[in-house]
Amino acid sequence: MSMLSRAAVLLLFFALVGFAPDCADAAREAVSLCLTGVVPSLFPFFAVSSMMQESGLTAALGRLGTPLMRLYRLPGCCAVPLMLGFTAGYPVGARTCAQLYRDGYLTEHQAVCAAALCNNTGPAFLIGMCGTGIFGSLRAGLLLYLVHIICALLVGLLVRPSEPSKSTASPAPSSGAPLADCIVHATQSALQGILQVCAFVLLFSVVLCILRTLNILRLLSLLLTPFFAPLGLGSDAIAALLTGSIELTQGIAALSPAIGDPCALLPAAAFLCGFGGISVLFQTKTVLDGLPVLRCVLAKLVHGISSFVLCRAVLMFADLRIFSFSALPPLPLLAALTLVIPALCLLLPVFFQNLWKTRRRSCIIDRNSPRAPRTAAEKRRIGNVPSVPKKRNF
Repeated sequence: MSMLSRAAVLLLFFALVGFAPDCADAAREAVSLCLTGVVPSLFPFFAVSSMMQESGLTAALGRLGTPLMRLYRLPGCCAVPLMLGFTAGYPVGARTCAQLYRDGYLTEHQAVCAAALCNNTGPAFLIGMCGTGIFGSLRAGLLLYLVHIICALLVGLLVRPSEPSKSTASPAPSSGAPLADCIVHATQSALQGILQVCAFVLLFSVVLCILRTLNILRLLSLLLTPFFAPLGLGSDAIAALLTGSIELTQGIAALSPAIGDPCALLPAAAFLCGFGGISVLFQTKTVLDGLPVLRCVLAKLVHGISSFVLCRAVLMFADLRIFSFSALPPLPLLAALTLVIPALCLLLPVFFQNLWKTRRRSCIIDRNSPRAPRTAAEKRRIGNVPSVPKKRNF
């Protein structure tokens, strides 16, 4: 550990001692957030993803995802963590990729690339909390969700392996373990994973409390205001961005339309959901269990920036009535939307890939097929072709 890191840890210790009551309140609020939000939304998906892996269902479903994952030069089994990442949220997708690596379905490099692609935010957070909860608009939440998926798929093309996937180590048997063993192992694994996630939420909530108490976030937001003013972001919005860059949930909650123009705040929310924040990156590092995390960090940074740019570009041409529809649809319709949107976004790349291959194949066939000489020069180059004598009439 460097001297700077030791100094930071020492300052954190003195701040905990000096602001003990405030830190205790922040920790108490973080525990409440974990019990009411993090655990109910993530623990079931942690358990189900482990059950799918233990039972061998991931290998069976991977055959269906082979056409899509061929575009990303990954085995077909990576389609399962990709769908889990789009439906469950951070860090379920990365955790499932690590499980595939431990079970021998992926090499280390493939697991790192797949984790960078599959580590995404789910619809419950984007549509429920960001859309209807913060901006009071279901349409805004659906826009955030669609932008998030599109940018994730595009960034995945940048972080994919340099060569197509080859055979990996011998995977686990497709028959899987007995159901009782799957339930026991999945529950234990999910409990361990959810405790690690909640621990980072609690830690960074305390760090944010210290930064607010020392007015460090306020000072940084005032210093950065001239740079972000052309984007329509004031000091309060910049403070929310800094907060979300550390802990995602608190930063999104601070992006209230009361602090600025919703058309400027919505791209900021898209950036935070794409980047995830330092807390999410540490959660990803934990669930990857020793795998390199640098590619994931760079992928999430590019994901956040591209989400900001795409969302802002859409709002430049979109009708401002996008913020007018705030009522949530019936639960079955909302569940269908959260599954149909990622399914369509996953199938479109396969469609265009097959269209490109078909067009390229037809061009090759046309180029190699013989054709009659058209000009006199081509006729001389090919040679004189004997002509059929004309029929004479006697």
